[in-house]
Amino acid sequence: MIWLRTIGLSTFLSMALLLITSPVLMATSFVAEQSYFSDSTMKMNIEDVTSIAFTPYQGALNQGYSESVLWVKIRIDPRVDLITAAGENELMVLIRPTYLDDITLFDPTYEKGMVARTGDKQHWSDHEISLLSYNFVIPRGEVPRDIWLRIDTTSAQMVSFDVTTVNGALKINTQQHLLTAMFVGLCMFALGWALIQFLVVRDWALFLLFLNQWMSLAYMMVNFGYVRFILVSEIEPVWIDFIANVIVVSTLASAVAFHMVFLRGLGASSLWVKILLLLLLAFPLELLLIFLGETRLAMVVNVVVVFVLPIVNLLAAWSVKENPKTMLPLSRALLRFFYLFLWGVLLLYMVPFIGLYPGSEISYYIPSIASVLSGLGMVLMMQYRSYSMGKQREELLMQLAASREEVAQERKFHHEKISFLDMLTHELRTPLSSLKLLLSMPTMNAHSISLAERSVNDMNHIIEHCALAGRLEDHNHRFVLSNERVSVATLLDSLGMVSEDERRVQIHLASDLVDVYTELQQCRIVLRNLLDNGLKYARIESDVHLYVREEVREGRKGVVFEVENEPGMAGFPDPELVFIKYYRHKGARRKSGSGLGLYLATQICYRLGIELQYVPNEKVVRFVLWIPACTS
Repeated sequence: MIWLRTIGLSTFLSMALLLITSPVLMATSFVAEQSYFSDSTMKMNIEDVTSIAFTPYQGALNQGYSESVLWVKIRIDPRVDLITAAGENELMVLIRPTYLDDITLFDPTYEKGMVARTGDKQHWSDHEISLLSYNFVIPRGEVPRDIWLRIDTTSAQMVSFDVTTVNGALKINTQQHLLTAMFVGLCMFALGWALIQFLVVRDWALFLLFLNQWMSLAYMMVNFGYVRFILVSEIEPVWIDFIANVIVVSTLASAVAFHMVFLRGLGASSLWVKILLLLLLAFPLELLLIFLGETRLAMVVNVVVVFVLPIVNLLAAWSVKENPKTMLPLSRALLRFFYLFLWGVLLLYMVPFIGLYPGSEISYYIPSIASVLSGLGMVLMMQYRSYSMGKQREELLMQLAASREEVAQERKFHHEKISFLDMLTHELRTPLSSLKLLLSMPTMNAHSISLAERSVNDMNHIIEHCALAGRLEDHNHRFVLSNERVSVATLLDSLGMVSEDERRVQIHLASDLVDVYTELQQCRIVLRNLLDNGLKYARIESDVHLYVREEVREGRKGVVFEVENEPGMAGFPDPELVFIKYYRHKGARRKSGSGLGLYLATQICYRLGIELQYVPNEKVVRFVLWIPACTS
């Protein structure tokens, strides 16, 4: 909704600014009456028209496109301002706009047969005083009189006259410069924004918006008379007129191209996009007509395109549908409001050229107002579109990252499942084969029974490790830990080292050890896994040493349990992989095991808040477990 309010506010401010500033472009006027006559024969001279009844009008004259020659009669009253204009013996006739082809002035004060001429086919430097408006300097006189102006143009017969003093004309010229600067500044804002956005995003719709605003700027230069001022010393007036006509049709063509690309990108109906393409094809036709000298026909075609364009744009915007497969970067309500707004702006642009309402001074500025409003509207729309597309791009990137994470998790799960099955297949085969062999014996002695029990224990350890690993990794399983004061003696007694093989563990206790703060059962599992790992992979018949001593780490007292053994046929485990799930050194595969013992130990230590490290040296495999002391 903020964008709707912004567009509405900019429209209101622009129109308010126009209404405020247009009366300012006025000075003391010596025009008493105005009337006009259309010469459809295009052959009448001054003698013929002086006896014909003219049609009175007020304000600006607006006859649209016509092949007739326009005659205007102006009654001048030099007595209007006898105080402020005292001493000024000359008046200036100002004519706007500055794209009229040929204007001829007939003044009774001139010598018989003499006339003055101006227009876009005359040199700008030929004027006695160079202003943005066409102008004639005439004697002020002492009594009211009529002057006649003959206007022959291929453009719209929209014309505004004023008769004032030279100082008044200079004042109006200064005010025109200021108002033009405002329009040009707004247009330059839209142009600069579109260029910067295009350089960042590389979106062709933004490039076409930039091109359209560039052509709109050139059109303003034509409309306000700056083209004649800039090119006066460079080329002949006939070529200035030609350039101005090309700019007029090119401005509209760039707008058609922008809307075609913009609406097609939003998924508008292909029917309306093709109609926009047909409207765009009118541009080369208009250029051809201008080259052939049929400028008036080219301008008529241009006005037809102006009339049709907003309707087609609106219908195309209405045809944009929500597509579940793609994300629309604009809400349809906002899009439709935008094109309703543009329809009003382009209608405002078109009305002066077809003479649908009596003219006024505002008519002269309507094309520039329309260009500014449409440009600002398109900038706001494209800004919102860029913002929406940026948000959509972020959402897509987040979805892509989530998809990649999901794929990675699936791949990891698949890999772990294969590793798990491989581990079970390999590690259970050895104890099962031993049991099968022992059960096939006719009688079993004590040694055979011991071997059978060891095989069962091996399988039991594998199953227990798998179950514990599942519980640790199950996010839905609540792994409850209740740490408490535990003495070192209690912890060592809980290990239950009673088997013949376990008697190889040599325990080295320091004196006066503090109690530790941990969870007895889980800590017992860690120590048993470390000792079982040492017993299983130590050199045959060698001892496994357990050193227990106090150690302070980062200012905190604790107890260290070091498990050392000489490496057997399995060698030293890889320090980078030793705590990884299912990791087993190639040399360790002769022994039954799950590859989960050390992985479970490090996972439990993480949850208990204790530290487990692998710190071997050249002679022994060493694991160091540090448990914090109980402070209360």
